[in-house]
Amino acid sequence: MNIFSVLPQKDGDPIIETGNQLRNSKKKLKRLKEKNNNPEEIKKLTISINEYINKDKFIKSIKKKELTVNFDEDEFLNNEVRKMTIIKNKLLREKENNKKIWIKNKNKPPKWKYKHNMSYPISFRITIVTIFCTHNREESLLSMVPKDILIYILENNISWFSFPSVPNEEIILRNYT
Repeated sequence: MNIFSVLPQKDGDPIIETGNQLRNSKKKLKRLKEKNNNPEEIKKLTISINEYINKDKFIKSIKKKELTVNFDEDEFLNNEVRKMTIIKNKLLREKENNKKIWIKNKNKPPKWKYKHNMSYPISFRITIVTIFCTHNREESLLSMVPKDILIYILENNISWFSFPSVPNEEIILRNYT
């Protein structure tokens, strides 16, 4: 025998959709206020009456805001060009820094240094940041190693070619910075 065949349904809040329902709700609210009973039902009725009365004002204000939004394509394109020139300049500076590092090491692949992390390619930097983020998580085994020792291990074992380069570093740089 199924004892859950019919579950009682809770009556929802009164919804006013027509002017006739509004008039009846106002009458019911007036009667409830005269009797001074069930303040919860009085509150529900006043809210539903206010919603019905103010629904047109809200819709009109939204329509006005939608009409006033203007999109200036020229300004948008100019901003995008500015962003791309900034990205290109950063990439050029990175390449110059990389050349300096290679010259210092007599064309040998330089080892990674904690202080010079920003002079390495973006794919390399993302990998190093990921390693340090993993180190900060308590669940990982890498978190058991002290930070100084981790830096020492990375500086002595990671060179320029340890991680593959990414073909579209401009896209990564735009999302990463």
